[in-house]
Amino acid sequence: MPVCMVPGNHDRRDTLKAVFADWPSIVADPEFVQCAVDDFPVRLIGLDTLTPGSGGGALCEKRLAFLERALAADKVKPVVIFMHHAPFLTGIRHMDEIGLTEGAGRLAELVRQHGKVERILLGHYRRAIDTLFAGTLATVAPGVAHQVAFDLDPAHEGGWCSNRPRSASTSTCRSTASSRTRSTSSASAGHSRSCSIRPIRGSISA
Repeated sequence: MPVCMVPGNHDRRDTLKAVFADWPSIVADPEFVQCAVDDFPVRLIGLDTLTPGSGGGALCEKRLAFLERALAADKVKPVVIFMHHAPFLTGIRHMDEIGLTEGAGRLAELVRQHGKVERILLGHYRRAIDTLFAGTLATVAPGVAHQVAFDLDPAHEGGWCSNRPRSASTSTCRSTASSRTRSTSSASAGHSRSCSIRPIRGSISA
């Protein structure tokens, strides 16, 4: 299966370029890890939003210039853009604080001008999110290991939720989301589930 990769906020460009040196999509750009792929009916453009030392991301002038050139190269074929940080607010405060902190406005301009961007694929939030952005659909992929807690209270510190089966009939969900502690449980069809919410300690870093 063909794979194209862009860095997340916990990655390092130098490590990616060293380990995946034989991947054209990794080494296509001498400074960033981003690419434009024309091998499919849909054109794929991967953007590097990594900001070293920070959980937040950015699209600086150089990366936006790359996107502008990539979009201008073909104005007929439909385009899918993929990158790590979301260029919009979700209401989950602690994640919005480390979202795309630079370049969202210009990204929206370029997407609207091109008119053939069918989808923007995103990560970072570890929750299934769909919204309209610059006239197209933006989709955040859910997490494969844990989810960010769905907590829209701006006073809360934020948290995560992870399912870990205790046995064939039991799973546990834990998240750290506020200064309170809460436990709930439910059971159906012979399965039980418990959830505890506890305050976060420490900070998120790249």
